[in-house]
Amino acid sequence: MDDHPLVSCITPTYNRSAMIKEAIKSNIAQTYQNWQMLIIDDQSTDDTWKVITDYANKEPRIRCFKNPEKGANNARNLGLAQAKGKYVIFLDDDDVNLPHRIESQVKAMQRSNSRFMLSWFQIRDRSNRFYKKTNKTLLTGVAAHFLVRWMIERSLLEEVGGFNPDMMSMQEIELSYRLATRYNFDHHDDVVVTVYNTHNSISKGERGIKGKQKLLEDVGHLIPPEEQAAWYYAIALNYLRLNNLNKALHYYSLATGNSQYLKKHYGIFKFVTTLSVKTNSGLWGSRILARILKQKFSQKVLHRVISNS
Repeated sequence: MDDHPLVSCITPTYNRSAMIKEAIKSNIAQTYQNWQMLIIDDQSTDDTWKVITDYANKEPRIRCFKNPEKGANNARNLGLAQAKGKYVIFLDDDDVNLPHRIESQVKAMQRSNSRFMLSWFQIRDRSNRFYKKTNKTLLTGVAAHFLVRWMIERSLLEEVGGFNPDMMSMQEIELSYRLATRYNFDHHDDVVVTVYNTHNSISKGERGIKGKQKLLEDVGHLIPPEEQAAWYYAIALNYLRLNNLNKALHYYSLATGNSQYLKKHYGIFKFVTTLSVKTNSGLWGSRILARILKQKFSQKVLHRVISNS
């Protein structure tokens, strides 16, 4: 077994000439040396291309490409096509790898013979750099969230055809359901990346709704019933935030088809939703419901936890 296999880090970027410098520096600072960083410029209109190629001219492990087909998923697929590593990691242009990330993840993959694992991550506020929290949530469903903390065998990604270019949001979720037909991810007990919080998340607006709807259309047959209920419920809350009573109730009804818990509490949902829309306070109503109607799913997938020692 190769003790130091090549690791490919794929980073799409768009008009982030200032932020991406920190992302690149975090990869150069890795304690693990056998890596390549593939940066794909998604048709930036600022000086991003100059910034990333300047780094590539100084660091031979960095390669830069211009994305001929607009879109982050196309960019990631281009990076995957150029990747030579046994393992692949992803880094967004506004996040940073902690110095031990690759070394820690490679050792955990080798020690456990894992093909796909999710490490922990910390969240900071970019406006003031304050630490907010460390996320060590043990996922009990099939979907794998937060692409930036993945390490995965390149061959496994290739087996399922990479990213779906038609997914405008929820792209790693959609991919993870296809990956689950081959391998259920493992958890890795180490914090390896800093994620900077994003305000005005696209997951809660119209774009987020369309992403969840497309997720259910494209891979709904791969999603366990309890998780289907959770996505329908999430769409219902999204519509409530937009003060759309009819669609909120419609998608909640769809959720109850796979969840006795949500079916039992339909009256509460309808009362809070109706009152919220009448008072034009759907955002607050959705927050209240998210707290009092926390869906409890039966644990379907016992993901292995790989220790950091």
